[in-house]
Amino acid sequence: QAVVRQRQQDGDFTSFQDFCQRMFDCTDMNKRAVENLIRSGAFDSLGGRRSQLIQVYEKVMDSVAAVRRDNVEGQMDFFSMAAGTQSSAEKETPLPDIPEFSVQELMLMEKATTGLYLSGHPMDQYRDAVHKLGAPTIGSILEDFSQEGGPTRFADGQRITICGVVSSSKTKTTKNNSLMAYVMVE
Repeated sequence: QAVVRQRQQDGDFTSFQDFCQRMFDCTDMNKRAVENLIRSGAFDSLGGRRSQLIQVYEKVMDSVAAVRRDNVEGQMDFFSMAAGTQSSAEKETPLPDIPEFSVQELMLMEKATTGLYLSGHPMDQYRDAVHKLGAPTIGSILEDFSQEGGPTRFADGQRITICGVVSSSKTKTTKNNSLMAYVMVE
């Protein structure tokens, strides 16, 4: 909400540095929050890759904090103020020349920070193969079973092939000393 208020008040953010400078006084905007915003893709439209921002965000935030501290303590360079120049801490921090994370890494970051895949889904590259297989979606199975008159396409005990991404699994030993697996599929 604070980010939206700041954007409505002073216009769109023009860069990652601009965001850090304008949001500095927000008590909720700590390094961990900024890192999560980077990982979720919140700054993708401001230029720079997530890999680059992850490398520099602490330095940017520390330089913004140093400028604020110097301003509060009245230690700003009088001559640079008179000349209208910026202190080195207020200048844009250069982004390192490093490659972006892989598509899979970006999606995993999004999932870890927001609980959702935002820029794609791990199944995207398999959609054609799934379609050729004729595998139903999990949603269509659930929808069929939730109909008022009961399922029409599927039945209890029916063997069905589905495709998905295993998001978690755990095994348990049953009372009969056999293994049982619980698998979460997306």
